[in-house]
Amino acid sequence: MTHSWLIDLMKSVDAAESPRPFFYWSALSVVSAIVRNQVYLDKFMYKLYPNIFVMLVAKSGLRKGVPIKMAKELVTLIGNTRIFAGRGSIQGIINELSKAHTLPSGLIIKDATGFIVSSEFSSSFVQDPQTFTLLTDLYDSDYNSGEWKNVIKGTGTETLKDVSLTMLSATNQSHFKSTISDTDVSGGFIGRTLIVTADKKQQVNALVKRPLQTFNAADHIEYLKELAKLKGEFNYYEDSDDIYEAWYTKFSSDIEDADDKTGTLDRLHDHVLKVAMLLSLCRSPDLRILPEDIINAVKSCEMLTLNVKKTIIGSGKGQMAPQTGAVLTLLMKQPELKIGRKRLLQRLWGDLDANELDRVIETLIQAGAVKVFRDENKELSYELKQEFYDQYRSMKGGKT
Repeated sequence: MTHSWLIDLMKSVDAAESPRPFFYWSALSVVSAIVRNQVYLDKFMYKLYPNIFVMLVAKSGLRKGVPIKMAKELVTLIGNTRIFAGRGSIQGIINELSKAHTLPSGLIIKDATGFIVSSEFSSSFVQDPQTFTLLTDLYDSDYNSGEWKNVIKGTGTETLKDVSLTMLSATNQSHFKSTISDTDVSGGFIGRTLIVTADKKQQVNALVKRPLQTFNAADHIEYLKELAKLKGEFNYYEDSDDIYEAWYTKFSSDIEDADDKTGTLDRLHDHVLKVAMLLSLCRSPDLRILPEDIINAVKSCEMLTLNVKKTIIGSGKGQMAPQTGAVLTLLMKQPELKIGRKRLLQRLWGDLDANELDRVIETLIQAGAVKVFRDENKELSYELKQEFYDQYRSMKGGKT
């Protein structure tokens, strides 16, 4: 990748313990939030805007809050959009979006643009069964260009003009399962959300000595101020359109028979173009999509597709669903899809005990997903069947 604002930002957080993908996607969320609905790519049947929904998913203690704090600070300093942080309701957000809003900078915002940012998604919204349905609807900027009306008895009509929402949030898998219902999984919200997962910190760093480079928001806002002024249409440059078309054609063929109830695969083509626009903006304000923007966007987005499947595994209502999901996820990470019983219990200590493991394995055997064998040391072991794993490989077009 050529030199870009994103590279400079990533260097400034090099000493952090937070997983690097969390910073990468938080940085793209910043660019998404500040360009709002002022730039777009013409898809001829609709206009595609670079607004994105990003959710960071990892266990507690993996420093998810650090990149989110960074993003919030940068967008706040630019001062050209509403920021929804802390706890609120979707109805409250809609109400605020319907009003003209004067920012601390003196800028008056009349359109319905905003940045929803939260370090814990499950506590950021007051419980409302319509939350994810409304977020799903508001995500689609082109379909909501012009006016979007919210008509509720008792409050009258709230009119949103030219909706453009970006969201960056974080949660752990337990909260994800308790917050996202089966309806939300299959209803479109997950398909519109880029789910970024991590299993461990980027590194162990006690941070008792000052790093050679440290993040200072003020060092990164001059270029962002330039991006915030942009208006206009993106154009493909050099062979980027041909590269995208070739990828799209092959990918569409690869996923034709894929079982994806989330809609992630069917929306990946738009995710790729949104990310390509954001990478282009990180590189230059010229509104040109280069081949490298498409290539890097495809790579970044394809890496996330399996995260969706992993995150929703075990999100069913059965009593052992979380434990079953944990066992399957661990098996999927093994090079040969095999793991010994002792090591499995060690890795999942605190998540399940030996009796629970027996119940999970019995269920998976009956489902035809796992077989039991003894390794060369006579230790009881488990193997995830290839045909079962292939369902997950299909989420990445046949790639592991």
